[in-house]
Amino acid sequence: MAGDLAGLVSRLEAVTARLEGVAGAKGTAPAGGSTSKRLEALATRLEALADRKKGGAGGDGDALEFVDEYKTCVIQGKLVKYFELSAKIGGDVATQAEIVKSAFQVQTTFLTAAGTHKAPPPAVLQEALKPTSRKVGDVQGYCDRNRGSKMFNHLMAVKEGIGCIGWVTVVCTVT
Repeated sequence: MAGDLAGLVSRLEAVTARLEGVAGAKGTAPAGGSTSKRLEALATRLEALADRKKGGAGGDGDALEFVDEYKTCVIQGKLVKYFELSAKIGGDVATQAEIVKSAFQVQTTFLTAAGTHKAPPPAVLQEALKPTSRKVGDVQGYCDRNRGSKMFNHLMAVKEGIGCIGWVTVVCTVT
């Protein structure tokens, strides 16, 4: 029976470590020790994960935190220089950049909804992604309609890259 209990504790520790990895939490499993000590440490780690999941307002604190990080790192971070330079260049490049900006705003709205709801059935997900898909189409269409632009190569580069916004459709499995 003690062997069964120790095996169960080991399995629970492994699951807890995986959950901590998904949640971005850092927990440490005790090295060896008695089964009761390991269970106590495991309970503490699981309680910390549960507290982290509660997050605050209605249990969606982690989701809102993720969206805030996305806005900070992507929208207000990496993309700012692109938007600034596009405005400085002006013309077709600035116009296309505004369409790109609206695509990322639509995606932010999607991420907020996705972070506060369970995964929907595929048909519902496809419907929820339509606004983002339309914006991607708008960016690509703008390029296609302006083939004669002296900035066509710039427009084309953005057209080819806007597909990156589709990362939200990638199914992530935890192993």
